[in-house]
Amino acid sequence: MRDYYAKRAPIYNESMRYGTEARDIELVSVVESLVASCKGQEVLEVACGPGFWSAKVASHARSLTAVDATPEMTALARDALNQFSNVDVLDWDAYQLSRLNRKFSVIFMVDWWSHVPRAQVSPFVYELGEVLKPAGKVIVIDGWAGTGYGTISTQVDPQTLDTIQMRKLPNGQIYPVVKNTPTEHELRDAFRSPSFDSDSTHYVSDAASKRWIFEVSAQK
Repeated sequence: MRDYYAKRAPIYNESMRYGTEARDIELVSVVESLVASCKGQEVLEVACGPGFWSAKVASHARSLTAVDATPEMTALARDALNQFSNVDVLDWDAYQLSRLNRKFSVIFMVDWWSHVPRAQVSPFVYELGEVLKPAGKVIVIDGWAGTGYGTISTQVDPQTLDTIQMRKLPNGQIYPVVKNTPTEHELRDAFRSPSFDSDSTHYVSDAASKRWIFEVSAQK
């Protein structure tokens, strides 16, 4: 999947319609909610991509560390965020967050959770807990169920139970992409771990952007 996003990086914002007036209107509620949660906080963004969401948060956060495992994405993110002195963009594996050796008061991710294979959900949640401050918050934002960009077919892997989309890029290349859309119940179950307060979860679905937002706090 990393190779897929490396190839998609130059057209990513365009493919998501980011920066268009219509898209900005659709995302108003989601952006406002995210910014409010990140204001004055030490923020970690997982899978930052080319920095679209990072830029929305950067001027409001105390600090922002944006990580992505695809160098082609982080190169674009650095260009998009170079005016912010409180931002660090790192080439980093989302499954190795504990190696950052730092803790954050807010962690957020947009359009990443659905790419996590089912077998990696628990290890990933563990990594989140390792870098979240007591009473800190995790914010997960992702799209409603449906086809992703360039999807030409979808199937469920009978062994892993992951939903796999075959996606075609404009250059004609086709890549398999994990795209698991969780239910609210599955999200709550995923964060039933010693690091998190399972009674603190909050889930909302936003019709304008066709996205859902899930929030959970760390234990105090």
